[in-house]
Amino acid sequence: MFVDGVLPFRREVLARLLLALIATIACLVSSDGTALSAPDSSRRGRSPSVDLLKLIDPGKDGVAGNWKLEEGKLLTTARPFDRILIPYIPPEEYDVIVEAEREGGSNSLNLGLARGDTQFVVILDALIDGKFTSGLDLIDGKPLYANETTIKGPLFEGGKRNRVVCSVRASQVIVTVNGKTVIDWNADYGRLSLYKDWKVPQKDTLFIGTWSAVVRYHSLQLRPISGRGKPLRG
Repeated sequence: MFVDGVLPFRREVLARLLLALIATIACLVSSDGTALSAPDSSRRGRSPSVDLLKLIDPGKDGVAGNWKLEEGKLLTTARPFDRILIPYIPPEEYDVIVEAEREGGSNSLNLGLARGDTQFVVILDALIDGKFTSGLDLIDGKPLYANETTIKGPLFEGGKRNRVVCSVRASQVIVTVNGKTVIDWNADYGRLSLYKDWKVPQKDTLFIGTWSAVVRYHSLQLRPISGRGKPLRG
């Protein structure tokens, strides 16, 4: 037998504890669905996000192809292996957050990432033997369609902006497309390399490449996680 008011009081306390637990979990997940670690002193001292589009000058940074900025949006060419350097050396750990729209052609979006002086490419929606294929390129010298990150099937929705988040960590590379995780690789950066036709003048920078598709980059942000990045130009 319960004393009057004791049982309701216990229920109220349990309800408050449950709500506090739900709020804590919500705080540990980012808006794009990526799990975040608990706050610590290093996170409090993190640098702000970097608008990478504002750093790009097609006349200075284009490596191959005719690149242009239209109203602050980067428009790619459509030839294979055209590429443009992003004049920024990323920190040790970071997220690259992209909003892009494929406006012509039917082939891949290619994002060059770096950790230290190791560069590699995230290739999304490449047409391989008539099938959309995505993955990291190269792992142990194997291309995107022949390594453990290979994924089959289309990822992008036509006629709209698509959101891509590439998360580079000390021991992991994660790629999400429109909120869905498509690559989750236990990283061994010594296994990664860059195909010769993707090379850019600096090995420690980011870059964008094209392959038979015209892609408009509406937004290109870098979110530091640990360490500090550095622009190539002041």
